[in-house]
Amino acid sequence: MKSDRPFGKFKDYIVENGIRNCHADISMPDDKEFTDMIALDAVFIMEFFLSAKENPEGGNDCKHKNTNTVKHLTELLRCFYIPLDLSPNQLDNYGVSYSATKLYDSGISFKAVQERYLLDVNFTKNSYICWLFSLLTRKKIAKARLELPKLIIEDGIECKLRNLIALEQCHYPEQFFICDYVSLIEGLIETQEDVDFLLGEKVIVNGLGSNRAVAELVNSLCREILMTSSCYEKQLIKGLNEHYKDPFNLTMGTLRSVYLKDMWRATSTIVGLAVLAFTFVNFF
Repeated sequence: MKSDRPFGKFKDYIVENGIRNCHADISMPDDKEFTDMIALDAVFIMEFFLSAKENPEGGNDCKHKNTNTVKHLTELLRCFYIPLDLSPNQLDNYGVSYSATKLYDSGISFKAVQERYLLDVNFTKNSYICWLFSLLTRKKIAKARLELPKLIIEDGIECKLRNLIALEQCHYPEQFFICDYVSLIEGLIETQEDVDFLLGEKVIVNGLGSNRAVAELVNSLCREILMTSSCYEKQLIKGLNEHYKDPFNLTMGTLRSVYLKDMWRATSTIVGLAVLAFTFVNFF
């Protein structure tokens, strides 16, 4: 480690009995050798993460320039979740006002994306002409789409997120990026039905077993947290809320989900409209 502290100081933090009990191999070395082994392993892991930026031959997967100033492993984990271009914006309204199922009813589709930072969430809108063309050609072109990296909700996720939130509350009062993300997910998940929908869209993975447990967990994460800014406010949150408030979007969303959900329903709808139009013309 690049530090003035003697190596022995690091070994003072090792809880020897607790770590030894986690090993299946009962033929472990004595206390001193075991402590030295754990200390060397810990130093190696931290050096390995930090060298991801400094070693050009090994690639540059670690894109954050401030990794060599990281003071805690929780802070290092935070670095790997946050895209480089995130910046806080003044919060005009607190988070997303509508759940995932309501946003879907207004015509917004959800897509799970790969190889992105966890906090790299995007909201895009296409023109009505492009969207109508997609209905006729059966191409998957949504009028509006929310893209989110897949979130795995399993045992330990609550502890991890709460530690990250506490870190930001104490050390990053103007950069509540993890808090913003958790607040966004909390806004999308209000009930068990929202969890069912997001599971179907492969946006989240339920490792807890119960969809109700997922909803309760997500809804408890941001309690008593004051949000004054959001890295998603400028485009994403504002765009989602304004899209839902447009009555035309709700009408078109209902048309898509009820009458144009698949090829058979779309064909029946078009035939029905054609018959209605033909009857109307003949009547007059």
